[in-house]
Amino acid sequence: MNQVRTPLRVTQWSLNRATEMSSSRCVFVSIAGSLLLTAAAPAQSPNCELLYVSFHQQTSPTAAPTATQHEGRAFITATDGAIFMPTLQLPSGQSRAFTSLGDGRYENLVTVSSTRASLMSSMPSGNYTFTWQGGSGTSSRVLTQPHAAGLWPAQVPTFTPATYTGLQGMDPAEPFTLTVNQFTPDGQANQRIGGYYITENNNGSEGTLVRNNLLLGPSSQVTTLELPPNALAPGRSYLITWIFAHDVNSPGSPGVTRTQFRNATRLAFTTASNCPGNQCGTSDYNGDGDAGTDQDIEAFFACIGGNCCAACFCQGSDFNGDGDAGTDQDIEAFFRVLGGSGC
Repeated sequence: MNQVRTPLRVTQWSLNRATEMSSSRCVFVSIAGSLLLTAAAPAQSPNCELLYVSFHQQTSPTAAPTATQHEGRAFITATDGAIFMPTLQLPSGQSRAFTSLGDGRYENLVTVSSTRASLMSSMPSGNYTFTWQGGSGTSSRVLTQPHAAGLWPAQVPTFTPATYTGLQGMDPAEPFTLTVNQFTPDGQANQRIGGYYITENNNGSEGTLVRNNLLLGPSSQVTTLELPPNALAPGRSYLITWIFAHDVNSPGSPGVTRTQFRNATRLAFTTASNCPGNQCGTSDYNGDGDAGTDQDIEAFFACIGGNCCAACFCQGSDFNGDGDAGTDQDIEAFFRVLGGSGC
């Protein structure tokens, strides 16, 4: 089975940034004419979180979404000082190292499973011990996950027939109303998350995140949200994922300590193209209003590598408009245009 990695590292924890990420505090000390940099020792209370996800794919305006895979992840995020070498101990006693995502965030992909039962077997209920090194030495916190069968929402997100059909070939210059079925949270959940995020579609896998509209709290029970005009680029393929989730907090701990169970449904669509084609690109390649900048150059070569930004030149890496994308001739034409000439 092909495993589809997702930008959960982006979408999951962007909900909690109000309490995250202050840089580690440092003190400058002068000794015998030398300048030393020493770290202070703040009290540490990183966010410790478990995430269980059941992914579904909707391929028809009327058929119910079908489950594709199930993932279990753990995250630890520094909030009041740098942390180092975090590890996770599973209820089985197995210890696993985290992978740094940058900015004080760490992730551990515990398992990818074909069934929910298999996921819960690999990442069962019980005590999960998060351990890390910091300014005050070795610290740890226990997150207790009490739900042996999980606490997924009873509903799976399903785009209405009008939304499913309307997304295919939608005009990105116009606003678009997204509608899904009703989400009724379980009473055991402390909070609930709803809403959607959109990524570029890289051959069925989620690429760069282009829009994130996830909601936390009672308002997450909405079934309709607006996609504003010009949020997407014309003639591009995207994946939209709608989330229904239960958030189960563990009270009495510093920092955020919680478990989340989510149902996620993906839908692939392509926006209408208003690109005339067969034209020469401009020096404002990334479409930010500033021409010939380092950012334009970076965006152009990123697009050649298959990662074209939403506002980039609509022909992508076919800069000279000859129908062949990402060639030496496109690169030469790009730098001629940067220099003030034509293609």
